[in-house]
Amino acid sequence: MVAQSVGGRGGEAGTGVGLGWPVNIPGIGGDGGNGGTADSVTINSSGDVTTSGGNAHGIFALSQAGDGANGGNGTIAGVVGVAWGGDAGSGGNGGTVRVAGSGQVTSTNHNSDGILALSKGFFRDYRG
Repeated sequence: MVAQSVGGRGGEAGTGVGLGWPVNIPGIGGDGGNGGTADSVTINSSGDVTTSGGNAHGIFALSQAGDGANGGNGTIAGVVGVAWGGDAGSGGNGGTVRVAGSGQVTSTNHNSDGILALSKGFFRDYRG
């Protein structure tokens, strides 16, 4: 039994290109987009659940946020000038995960959890 909500990744930023001496226009990279927030996940089970394979969870509930995107690079066309990269986007937050019910959950092989419930936030990616 599987239920999940996954937030989207933020959008990648573009590269900023500046012009060096004698014009002196800085190259500024764009900021990366923020990761999406995941919604809550709820499983209400009534009855028995049995698995027998490897990596076969009986009940798997996941709320996973999207990660922030990379900031854009700043570059210069010319000999001397100023350039800086954009900020990375922030990661989103995971939502509430609830598993409830009646009945027995049995998993009988390696790497198999009876109930695996996860809420995962994500991180900021790299600055340009």
